Amino acid sequence: MAMKTAPKRKLVSMDAPSREAVRKGNDNDAAGKTGLLENGVDSKIMDICIDDIRLNPDNAIFVENDTEEDINNLAYDIEKNGLLHNLVVFEVMEKNAEGRGEKRAYMLLSGERRYKAIKKLYERGKFTYKTIKGCRVITTRMNETQKKALLYSANLQVRGGFSDESIRRKVVGEFVKCLQQAPYNMTEAEAKRFTKEIAPDKTKTLNKDLRIENDLNRDLLQMLDQRLLGRSECEIYVRFTPEQQQKIAEQYKKLLTIDCHGEERANTPKSHLEEKRDDIHNAFLEDLKDSLLEKYMRDTDAKIDAACAKFEKGYAELLAMSEAYEAALISGNEAVAEIKKEETLKRKETNASAEGKTFVQKNVKAVAEKIGRKIESRSYQKGLKDMTREARLQDIEALDDLIEKATRLRQMIEEQH
Repeated sequence: MAMKTAPKRKLVSMDAPSREAVRKGNDNDAAGKTGLLENGVDSKIMDICIDDIRLNPDNAIFVENDTEEDINNLAYDIEKNGLLHNLVVFEVMEKNAEGRGEKRAYMLLSGERRYKAIKKLYERGKFTYKTIKGCRVITTRMNETQKKALLYSANLQVRGGFSDESIRRKVVGEFVKCLQQAPYNMTEAEAKRFTKEIAPDKTKTLNKDLRIENDLNRDLLQMLDQRLLGRSECEIYVRFTPEQQQKIAEQYKKLLTIDCHGEERANTPKSHLEEKRDDIHNAFLEDLKDSLLEKYMRDTDAKIDAACAKFEKGYAELLAMSEAYEAALISGNEAVAEIKKEETLKRKETNASAEGKTFVQKNVKAVAEKIGRKIESRSYQKGLKDMTREARLQDIEALDDLIEKATRLRQMIEEQH
């Protein structure tokens, strides 16, 4: 992302906030919600040299998506409006430059972006002093759980970067774990409730986030974090048993080993190999969804095995295509061009076939196939015995409506002959 240049305006001097303003800033709504976490935690207000402040490694997950543009925009805002919220730090001892003896430094608990923005302003000569006024220094000795809980609670409330599914999921999961440890010792239910209270707009999917983070197969979770799999499909995979999830993960791991010779540049068309890989992926996902409709575990396992067998066939075809393409690369440009020409013709034929399909062919046929699979499903037939009379009547009503509309549509088509 290109950096935006702030418009040239008259420089507004930044007056450090008064100590009263600093204290008032700490008592705003966001900070007040963390009161439970700060029980028994004392602090003092200090002016601290920029060079004595250290970045907190536990904050890395929150800043991994920050850009230079973000820091520049924040620096411009601080230059114009002043530092509205103070930095929160705690004391640490570290070896001095000569490696002999120790000196006091301050580790950030809250305010890393503000610190970076202030440092940038100083380096640009916008500030003539090298101290950050009114830092809040935690003086109570805290364990690692307390430090992490305070860090995470501050970020959960004030950061806007939680549209990133992976960051939100990991932060919420880690925060809930912290709250269940000493000195908070909350139950899981209490920790979830507290998390929702301090950041309701960022925890709407809390239960789903925790289930993904805690129960999804580790290989599938890694693929999700690397954006090789989508969040919505992983919410489906997590419904399977650990053994079934492992079987699914093994298939995807194999698929990802094939070189599909795609372009790494953004906005470039997918190669024919990438399209084939996506087709295999999507078909496998649909088959797995279908397996979850089975009532009994043995029937679900049978459907998964059938899906894996179909996957293996597609995998073998893709592997052969990839090897043929690699051989063509060795042979020269003409061989590559011939393969690409053949694949382009195939795609055109497929697209033309799809474009020529009618509404009925595209939509009704798929519904009819699903109904057909249900009719043949032994588990569904057995499940009918347990269905309530009310549920049966509702199903019959829905089917009658479908039959009536389908009959009317058929008559309309026949009248055009």
